Formats: sequence, C-alpha cells, structure tokens
Amino acid sequence: MYVVHMTCKQQTTAREDLKTVVAKLLHTDSITNSADSSAQSPNKKQSEDGEGEEVGDTAKCEPVKPQVLWSLYFNCPETSKCDFTANIPAKVYLCSGPDLDLDFEYAVTEAKAIFSKMYPDSEFLPRAPDPEEILLEGEESAPGPIFEGDCAKAENDGHKTEDGDSDQTKGEEAE
Repeated sequence: MYVVHMTCKQQTTAREDLKTVVAKLLHTDSITNSADSSAQSPNKKQSEDGEGEEVGDTAKCEPVKPQVLWSLYFNCPETSKCDFTANIPAKVYLCSGPDLDLDFEYAVTEAKAIFSKMYPDSEFLPRAPDPEEILLEGEESAPGPIFEGDCAKAENDGHKTEDGDSDQTKGEEAE
C-alpha cells in the first residue's frame, strides 16, 4: 500500500489540475468486489471488469499501476500575493503562509521586511560568530559587567550567619 501526496499550482480545481498525472500513475477505476480492493498482487494486471489477470514477463504488458483505495483533493489558497497591510491595527504584522517553492527565499524576504518595520535600527540575522570567537565556560576571558547579585555578594563577604553576626565577629569573640 502506498500513500501518494501530489501538489501543484492551482489552475482550475484540484481534481482537474491533477487528473492527467493521476491517470498516468494510478489505477482509479472503482472496484466492485471488496476482496479485490483489499489487496492487489503486483503480478496481476487490473482488467476492465475489475478481475485480476496473471501477467507474464512479456513486452506487451503495460506496467502495473497501484489501485487507488481512497483519494482526497483540496485547494490551498495562494497567499503570497495578498496585501496583509490593509485594515489591520498598528503594530500588528501578518505574513503569508507557505508557498509551493522548494526554497524559503520569499519567506525570508518577507520576514526581513517585517523585521525592519519593527526594529529599524537593528540588523536582520546578524553574522554568527566564528568558532574561534566563541568562549566556552572555564576559558579565561575579560571579566564581564557586574550584576546586581554580585554587588550584594561582595558586601556580604563577611559570610553572615543566621543570627546576623559575621564569621569574623564570632572568631574575635572566641579569642
């Protein structure tokens, strides 16, 4: 059993657009006997009345086409040419859905246009650092900015205990 998914740009209806390809690749005549529809041997050729005939290795025989058990046709709207800027509130940005192209060039171009509207002073997809520029944990580097948590820790270097006295004070009292 095979699952076949075909797509194409819409000209008329999905069934009409794909009719010639489906007829070329698949056997679509309905089968009246349910036993024949459950399985078709690859060595049998489907005849007009739905009965399978054994096929030998002769040159006259056309290739066996898989029998279509169930099919669904649908159309997806083409949204890449739609104007998404009309009648939307400010600071709401819409983009089109996927198209039939194999690459993402249109989607990246559209994302860049939206990004530059949202962040006009920022660079879209800045260059990634080279592997040599990446600092891993544990490597020596210049100290970074001091965080608020670091300032509080520096003030409490006396290691205060639960009762509020520092370890240094307790050490002096013990002497």
